[in-house]
Amino acid sequence: MPASDNSGLPALLRGAGVALETRTPAELDLAPSALSAWSGVLVENRRADDFGPVGLANLAAWVRDAGGGLALTGGRNAFGPGGWHKSPVEDILPVSLELRREHRKFPMAIAVALDRSGSMSMPVGGGFGGARKMDLADQATAEVLDMLADDDRIAVWAVDTEAHLVVPLQPAAKARDARKKILAIESMGGGICIEEALVAALGALRASDAPIRHLIVFADAADSAQHPGTYRELARAAREAGITVSAIGLGSPNDSDAHILRSLAEAGGGLCEFTEDAGELPRLFAQDTMVAARDVMVTNPTLPRFTAALPQLSSRLPLEGAPAVGGYDLTYLRPEGTAAAVTTDDNAAPLLAFRPVGAGRTAVFTGEADGDLAGPFARWEHAPEFHAALARFAAGSADASPAGPAFPLALPRLTPTSLDIDLYPPSAIVPSSQVPGSQVPEPANLRTCEPANVQLTVLRTSASGRTQPERVPLEWSAPDRLSASIPLRGGETVLPVLSDPATGATRTLPPARLPYSPEYAPDPDGAGEALLASLADLTGGQRFADPATVWSLLPRAPVPFELAPFLYLLAALLLLLDIFDRRTAFLSRRATAREERKVQTVEKVEEVERVETVEKSAKRKSTPSTPSTPSTISTPAAPPPPDDSFARAKRRSASRTRGA
Repeated sequence: MPASDNSGLPALLRGAGVALETRTPAELDLAPSALSAWSGVLVENRRADDFGPVGLANLAAWVRDAGGGLALTGGRNAFGPGGWHKSPVEDILPVSLELRREHRKFPMAIAVALDRSGSMSMPVGGGFGGARKMDLADQATAEVLDMLADDDRIAVWAVDTEAHLVVPLQPAAKARDARKKILAIESMGGGICIEEALVAALGALRASDAPIRHLIVFADAADSAQHPGTYRELARAAREAGITVSAIGLGSPNDSDAHILRSLAEAGGGLCEFTEDAGELPRLFAQDTMVAARDVMVTNPTLPRFTAALPQLSSRLPLEGAPAVGGYDLTYLRPEGTAAAVTTDDNAAPLLAFRPVGAGRTAVFTGEADGDLAGPFARWEHAPEFHAALARFAAGSADASPAGPAFPLALPRLTPTSLDIDLYPPSAIVPSSQVPGSQVPEPANLRTCEPANVQLTVLRTSASGRTQPERVPLEWSAPDRLSASIPLRGGETVLPVLSDPATGATRTLPPARLPYSPEYAPDPDGAGEALLASLADLTGGQRFADPATVWSLLPRAPVPFELAPFLYLLAALLLLLDIFDRRTAFLSRRATAREERKVQTVEKVEEVERVETVEKSAKRKSTPSTPSTPSTISTPAAPPPPDDSFARAKRRSASRTRGA
């Protein structure tokens, strides 16, 4: 991973014959199952934040348990200044990154202002045992105290709407007696007043005569704007007085109040860091303290001195004649590490170091490979071979890399619920009760045989991306076969690794995962059915192959249905409807109009019938009588039917309508 797109290191390595591909941290999948496709990873001058806490943990697990290789180069974004201190990767490096007083030039006075508002009382997930945000902020502050030398000075405030002094500014040696008070700071509710924190902390730091004075402000990135006050002016004035101010926000850079913390750090000349993982707070506090100390990055040129361990990396590099490096990150060699080059200044610090770690290996070059601190060393004629040796060691192909043993033939087999692995060892199988020197195991003790220095480790990567190593025992399943069964859980990926602890050689098998969720896995051996039958017998129940049959066994009984609520609702609606009609006559007016139209229709029909009757009568009267027909006596017309009450009412209604 180059430091930038303009880095010349990739071209330098290719020119030295190293096969490589460049990736940014965002482009590289850091799950061990994905990293297993690579021999090693070389990181050039990158910050630890670029990888994230899960990525750093996975990278360390891949090196330690899967036999991967990791190499780091130095610079202003690497090692201590880059936040690698207190990260999972630091534990596997050949160097440590702590602050040591013997190499520091100036004492420092540092103040820490902790947000103890109500938002800090929220619990933290991710395996912190029910800890709250405030608890981890307290631990991070205690970590700063532990990093300081005895003559450094520290002060601690807990801030809500006021700044509450927890530890006054005093030497770190004395402040360590108040460590329990720091760890006991609790969230007390309310908001946070950044202005109060700055006034109190900066006032104490101005009274100190330490050459280095620094303030760390910790706050919730989504809850910092309740009382911001004139924080910019205070931070700018502190910077002019030689006091730097950094801000660490719990949350995302996109949170509502993140801009306040960024502005505070910019005005104060310090760092601004954000994390959504409260478990990262100790690392971020440590990183900020190291940067403020100003002694973790040496910017003076110094000559390297190669040691007798250099041929373990490359036999083609000369032991003398290397030019100076322009600067380097100050680190300290671990007991497990081997220094191939050290600085010739007063620090005598490791410049090139390596170590085996678990099944893998790590190496560091604390100088800058390509940049303003690379110095004349970057133009040395042997620089390509120097950096190529570092890359080859990370890839597991250094000149002195031990040759691995003949690993057993491994045949993995994916089942619906597990990954089964069968190993067929070569002749190097030593029974525990066999006479030394013999290669033929005794038949009676065949099952007590153990594979010669072969172990099986599984890296389980959950759906969240976190990886956990697990040692899986190997058992004899046949006279010539060792077997292991690795249970598979839904959403996780497993990476099996064979290793030889004696030589450190490893062999990675293909990763595997379930293609579906475990509840849908078939049950070819009937184990699930037998389990359900046993459960039914133990509880006095019944066993059904078809779940639908359960409904036919349920007792049938009438179920009362309460109608009262619906009737009450209907009555209320009718009441409202009646009131509405009484006030507007909306419904009654339409009913009256409909009745009137009916009466008019009846009258028209009656009128038509009367007209037809009159016309028929007139027609009969106008017809002449024939001579042959004797004259008939005319009968008087029938009187009209008497009016009834219904007819009279219809006529009155019709007259009113016409009158209207």
